[in-house]
Amino acid sequence: MFNQILVFVILFVGVYSFKFPASIQQCKFGDTDCLRDVMTNVIQTQTSGNEEFALMPLDPLKLDKLSILQNQNSPVSIRLSLFNVTLTGIKDIVITKVVGFEEIPMKSKFEVTGKTKRLTIFGKYILSGKILFLPVTGNGNANFTFENVNIDIKVIPQTEMRDGKEYAPIKNVIVKFSTTKFTPHFTNLLVKNEGISNSLNALMQDNSYELFKELKVPIENAVSEVVRTVLSGPFGKFAYRDLFLP
Repeated sequence: MFNQILVFVILFVGVYSFKFPASIQQCKFGDTDCLRDVMTNVIQTQTSGNEEFALMPLDPLKLDKLSILQNQNSPVSIRLSLFNVTLTGIKDIVITKVVGFEEIPMKSKFEVTGKTKRLTIFGKYILSGKILFLPVTGNGNANFTFENVNIDIKVIPQTEMRDGKEYAPIKNVIVKFSTTKFTPHFTNLLVKNEGISNSLNALMQDNSYELFKELKVPIENAVSEVVRTVLSGPFGKFAYRDLFLP
């Protein structure tokens, strides 16, 4: 009987205990300089992901779907769905500032600021609505390029107890996103005015600053969901204290 209990305990520990990967440096609670450097290192060296850390591949980052929706009263009023999405350029992100990550998660801030020279999103798309007040529809390939990107991330966790340990799974992520140049391109983009149809991509690129201002919030919402997906792996797998040095 004792042997059976011992085997059960060993199996239980083996299944429910996760060893922090040696390939990723740990920091002390609130050591924001250490966290800044480690986050940059993870982004730039773990591009293929890290199964031990529950980190999905980062660059290229693959998503099944990404949606961008803008309201009907805007000059850009669209319903855009991207499928088989690929994001590139994440490996070049540099984290410049970290705030919080203290010992008690519900009393701590979780804020990260970063920058990169270029991010690209491309995939298959379905679009309907208006762009610069022109009625458009489309179904084909889409490519969005962002240059000189600054990104501010605020993570909102929740806490839950599992096997006597406190976890801090991600509840929400808020992203603020800026770029000096936004270049959109769509194939098979149809406009009721055929004379404008062929030059619409050029028109959007000529008015990219105004276009980005109109799409900024829905793009931020889409990027927030991407960040939440990435962070949910490590924060869901490891107890909060186990993410840091004792």
